[in-house]
Amino acid sequence: MGQARWTALLLALALWVSPGLAADPAAVLPDQAITIPVRGEVTESFYLSIPATPPKAILILFPGGGGAIEVREPVPSAEKAGNFLTRSRRLLAGRGFVVATLDAPSDSDEGMGEDFRVSATHAEDVRAVAAWMKARYPVPVWLVGTSRGTLSAANGALRLGTDIDGLALTSSVTRASRQGPHSLMMMDLSTITRPTLVVSHRADGCSRSPAIDGPRLADKIGASRKAFVELKGGAEPQSPPCEGRSHHGFIGQEEEAAGVIARFVAGE
Repeated sequence: MGQARWTALLLALALWVSPGLAADPAAVLPDQAITIPVRGEVTESFYLSIPATPPKAILILFPGGGGAIEVREPVPSAEKAGNFLTRSRRLLAGRGFVVATLDAPSDSDEGMGEDFRVSATHAEDVRAVAAWMKARYPVPVWLVGTSRGTLSAANGALRLGTDIDGLALTSSVTRASRQGPHSLMMMDLSTITRPTLVVSHRADGCSRSPAIDGPRLADKIGASRKAFVELKGGAEPQSPPCEGRSHHGFIGQEEEAAGVIARFVAGE
């Protein structure tokens, strides 16, 4: 049994015996809509979710699809969002993390293509967001992606070096398709040395992110501290299998999935 599989087994047992790091929605300040310059006149917007207590780490979230979440004021309810990470941002903040949920940049307001998600330009946009966050909150920076957002997160981890302290990949895109020419398996993941978490759902019905690929994905990552966690259960799907209100988006078990991420980031 490989290291990733042993770590997955031990972490799954820990999750079963101890809830740990429970979310406290009352301990999260009202969300803010932030826009910063990244490239000339190009801007990057994000929802900023801030815990009422000093944060343990910064989490930069990359939603799936085209990543265009249309950041705006007044800030809409997180719970009504379609994407798993957008929906869970306050659950993560309630566990003591300051959270930036990224929109597509202003020159991709209709959504990012996969070529852009794996580009150096996108990574530099992420670097600008990380620097803005770090200047205000001097704590470690983690990149967290879901679905096609895992391409962005892994791309950032590959290109930004020591500016990034950790990586979490949920419902990872491990298989290319006619509509999406990229996958994590096409990246040189062996050069990622920061702590990395891979989370899948056993019943994920999306053809690009089957849970069976999770252990192999974790094995390809070069980090010495890594884990694969497979969730099961949740609610009945309310969307097609590759969209966020299905098992692909951990529907009905957002608390559990957010807890898995929070515990790994916190080193529990």
